[in-house]
This record gives sequence, structure tokens and C-alpha cells, in this order.
Amino acid sequence: MQHIAGVQLTLELLLTEAFESRSGRSAAIGRLVEYFTILLLRHTIEASLVK
Repeated sequence: MQHIAGVQLTLELLLTEAFESRSGRSAAIGRLVEYFTILLLRHTIEASLVK
């Protein structure tokens, strides 16, 4: 999964948000999960992993 552009940084940000108590934490986690999902979908489509 590390070869997918942006995944490593997104996971690092997601984990940072998950383990810190900061304002907007829930919203940030939600957006990062959405972005992570988009990255995986892009990779799946571009790599022709689905028909």
C-alpha cells in the first residue's frame, strides 16, 4: 500500500488525529477517512483491479 501516492502521509495524519485530543478531531478524522477511501478507489480503478 505504500506505493500508492499519498497513502503513507494520510495514514500518518489519521493516526495523529486519532490519538490526540484536539478541537475538530472528529471532523478531521472523517475527512481523512474520506480522502483515504478516494485514494484506494483511484488506485483500484487505475490499476484495473475491478472490471
